Amino acid sequence: MAYGRKIIPFSISFQCGNTKSLPAHRHFAWLTTIKACGTFTTAAGCPITKKTPRRQFREKVKSANWRSIALYIILLLFLVNNAVGQITIICPPDTTVSCASNVPPAADSVISFELLGGSITWDCGMVINISHFDAITDSICPDKFTLTRTYIATDTCGSTPDSCFQIIYVESGDFAANMPANSSSTVACATDAIVPVPPSVVDYCGNPITPTGPTVGGTYVTCAGTITYTWNYTDCEGYSQLYVHTVTIAYQPFPAIPPTTDIVDCYDNITLPDPPTVYDNCGVEITDITGPVEGAIPECEGEVTYTWTYTDCAGYTQLYVHTVTIAYQPFPVIAPTTDIVDCYDNIVLPDPPTVYDNCSVEITDITGPV
Repeated sequence: MAYGRKIIPFSISFQCGNTKSLPAHRHFAWLTTIKACGTFTTAAGCPITKKTPRRQFREKVKSANWRSIALYIILLLFLVNNAVGQITIICPPDTTVSCASNVPPAADSVISFELLGGSITWDCGMVINISHFDAITDSICPDKFTLTRTYIATDTCGSTPDSCFQIIYVESGDFAANMPANSSSTVACATDAIVPVPPSVVDYCGNPITPTGPTVGGTYVTCAGTITYTWNYTDCEGYSQLYVHTVTIAYQPFPAIPPTTDIVDCYDNITLPDPPTVYDNCGVEITDITGPVEGAIPECEGEVTYTWTYTDCAGYTQLYVHTVTIAYQPFPVIAPTTDIVDCYDNIVLPDPPTVYDNCSVEITDITGPV
C-alpha cells in the first residue's frame, strides 16, 4: 500500500466540472461524486478537497487493492481531462441612441446580457458572473459622446475570464420642434414697447438652453414701424434656432389744438400770436407746421381767421385756428367851423373837411349839408 501513497496525485484540483457520478466500487463506495471546483463528496456527504489532511486521504486508499488503485487513477485522469472550464462571451451589437438618458443599462446577469443581444457559452455548470466598465470618448456635449462598454465574464471556479466590448454612439439632434412660435404685439408709441422675457427652451435631449440677445432691429426709426427683438438659442452641438418678438408701432392721432381769439378795433392792429408748441400722441414735439393761412378780410368790422396746420410723423394733422374780431371804435368828433356874412345870400359853404375813421381810413360816406 506504500505504492498507493506515491501514486495518488493528492495535489490535483478541478475547475468547474459538472457534478459527475462515479462508478460504484466496493473499495471506493465512499467516493461517490465529484462536484464543481474540485470538491469530492463522500457517501456520507462529507466533502474531501485538496485541503483535506493527507493522512485522511491516504487512509481511504489503504483499504483498496492494486486493481482498485489503478481504476482510481484512471478515474482521476478522466475527471481532470473533463473538468477544465472555458467561457466565451460575445457582446451585444454596437448601437446608436439619442441622448444619454437612452443609453441602455449594462447587463448584470446572463439573462439580461442575452436580452441585450449578447451571448455567453461555457462548458460547465457553474455560476457565471457578468461585470462591466464604461469608458467615454469624443465627449462634445452631455448628450454627444462615444461610450465603450467592456463586459467581463467569470465563473465561481476561477476559469479563464473572457471579455468583449460594445460601442454605444450617443447622438443628439436639432431642437427645432421645441421652439415656440414667434410672438408679436402692437403699441401706440415706441416708448410703450416692452421687451418680453425670452421663453424657456430645451434642446433635443431636454437640457435647458440659455439664449443670447436680444438683438434689436425692425423698421422703426423715429415714427411708426416695427421693432424686433431676436434671441439666438444654440445648443452645445451647434444647432441654432431664433426666437423673434415683433412690436408694431401704430401711431394714434394727437389731440385737437385749442383755438384762440382776439379783438381789435382795426385790421392794422391785428397781431398774430406765436403758434403753440404741440406734441404728438407719443409726446414728441411737432415741428412740421405750415401757415398761417388768412381768412377773408371784412371791409369793416368782422372776423378774420388765421389757420396753422400741424402734421406729425405718421401723417396725422390738426389745425390751430386764431380768430380776430375787428370791432370798430367811434372816430373823433369833427371840429366845427364858423363864418360871418352880412347877408344870407352871401353865405358860401366850405368844402367838408377830410375826415378819417378810428382806423385812419378816409370817410367817404358823407351826406349833407343839411
